[in-house]
Amino acid sequence: MTRYNSGANFERKVKKQFEDIGWYCTRSAGSKGKIDIICQKKGYITNIQCKLTNQISKAEIKELKKLQEQLGNKIFIASKKENEINLREVDMYGFFDKE
Repeated sequence: MTRYNSGANFERKVKKQFEDIGWYCTRSAGSKGKIDIICQKKGYITNIQCKLTNQISKAEIKELKKLQEQLGNKIFIASKKENEINLREVDMYGFFDKE
């Protein structure tokens, strides 16, 4: 399986997990943008960047913080951790772990 396919499968898994708890989600397939999934529920919008690893560069964090300020809603990083989904919220200081 290619890295692209692995990443796409992980995005689908994250999307399904949010849908299973009542969110309406849209996956931005193949966009290679800052946001992979947009989730909406009862007036709330959250954006998710999916990563197969737990690694993200300082430049990526800076871009996500800037985007979060522009959009005014929360952005999460979803990564794989021991075959589970690990969610970390991007806050004004970088990451805030939601474990």
